[in-house]
Amino acid sequence: MIRVLPIVFVTDMAASIRFYGALGFACETEARSGKWAELAGPDSRLALHLAEPPLPEPVQRVRLNFEATEKLEDIVARCRNEGVEPLGEIVDEAWGRKALFLDPDGLECEVHEHDRSLYQ
Repeated sequence: MIRVLPIVFVTDMAASIRFYGALGFACETEARSGKWAELAGPDSRLALHLAEPPLPEPVQRVRLNFEATEKLEDIVARCRNEGVEPLGEIVDEAWGRKALFLDPDGLECEVHEHDRSLYQ
């Protein structure tokens, strides 16, 4: 068995830890070098790796999607309280709802609520 551990390359570790913290991740491990951090959510993990700038433009072949385990409005409110503004309002989709954010390096992140009853 394996588990996926997404690694996000960042240019500002502290700002990135604050950003992903506002989304609901807690920093569990941070390397003394400041070049690596591991964050944990309720059922997921995420790693941050310090990259030397400039980073290439984010290529969205893979998007970081986070499934909400609390009300989407609560997540958006917590992010706003931490100075993280969503890209627009919460959007209704055919499969549920989503809120979009940009991390400190411009990587688009989605937090979504799936309504499985809409699939039928």
